[in-house]
Amino acid sequence: MPGICWRSLPGVLRTRRRQTRSRAVRKSSAQMLKEEEMWKYSNRPYLAALILLSITFLATPLFRPVESAWAEDGGGLRVSPTSLTFTAPAGGTAPPAQHVSVSSGTARNFTVTTSATWLTATPTSGKTPATLTVSANPAHLTPGTYTGSIRVSVPNSETSRHVSVTFTVTASGDSITLSKDRSTTPAALARLSLAA
Repeated sequence: MPGICWRSLPGVLRTRRRQTRSRAVRKSSAQMLKEEEMWKYSNRPYLAALILLSITFLATPLFRPVESAWAEDGGGLRVSPTSLTFTAPAGGTAPPAQHVSVSSGTARNFTVTTSATWLTATPTSGKTPATLTVSANPAHLTPGTYTGSIRVSVPNSETSRHVSVTFTVTASGDSITLSKDRSTTPAALARLSLAA
């Protein structure tokens, strides 16, 4: 064919093949970028929902209301009253028993312990709501003021409530007085009267 150099034809063909491959590579790269952008935009709502769910999951334990934690742990255990006072003479009879009510937001089992041998509370276990009978025994106690406590706790839980108890033991009413008889005779000097 006129005007064609047959010797240069292979070089021209190779150049055209390289140009074709280059255009294909550029087109493939552009297509990949376009698909990646489309994936980002199409999945953006799902990514936002996933991030929001993660933040909610991590923040919930930190900002949980105190009432919610109490409801899960012991059901908001309560005791009333939170303090008691007893008074009795040393070696005398025990003062009247007093009562403590135990309640909670939901029914819970509980156990009761006391911190002193002179202090008792019954029953020692039960289920809310309940009433405890508290007693103080002055036997073997010398005059003075004693303090103790009653612990009401929920088994397998760190929830507990305390009732403070103050027990005042007074001196007995027995005393020895001298007779008002001022006689100096031996019989008068020895005359004593005991008053209880």
